[in-house]
Amino acid sequence: MRGLVAFGVLKHCLEKHYRVDFGLPDCGTRQKKIAIPFRAADVLSERSEFSHPDVCIVLTLLGYYHGGLTKEEVRDTFNMLLRLDISEQEHQVSCSQVLTEKCRC
Repeated sequence: MRGLVAFGVLKHCLEKHYRVDFGLPDCGTRQKKIAIPFRAADVLSERSEFSHPDVCIVLTLLGYYHGGLTKEEVRDTFNMLLRLDISEQEHQVSCSQVLTEKCRC
């Protein structure tokens, strides 16, 4: 956060207007769900992205703050989190099995 404030990235991002200077692509139009520049109100700039990674991250967060998530995005997020939780559990089980085998020796 300090870097965003110190280098003016946060100020730069907060000066931009949602759905005028930047916005999120419509569902299914792009693979990446990150903020993209707009040419005018509700006119996105085709095949264009923000070059600075911090600007891209902050504007993406602001875009989701203003626009919210669709039901499909919420469902996809929960499905992904549930899959990650299962893999973490499997990883913990396999680690505990390895540790038990090492203790037996």
